[in-house]
Amino acid sequence: MMIYFISGMIAGVSASSYLIGKELYAYYKKNTLQEKQLMRLRKLNHQLSTKNAITSNLPTNYVFESNEVLVQ
Repeated sequence: MMIYFISGMIAGVSASSYLIGKELYAYYKKNTLQEKQLMRLRKLNHQLSTKNAITSNLPTNYVFESNEVLVQ
């Protein structure tokens, strides 16, 4: 009887670990894709803003969310 209980517990833990891992991997892929998209948008925004800054000769500061200064 104890063997059935232990094997059931192992099977249950294995199945739940698989399902949780599958969801975490899907979240990781989605998050990575969104980060790449945000970086592309930031680069495009930087390119557009530097073109505007060159034409207007105004000092500008661009700071990312991680407090990394892009342009001063």
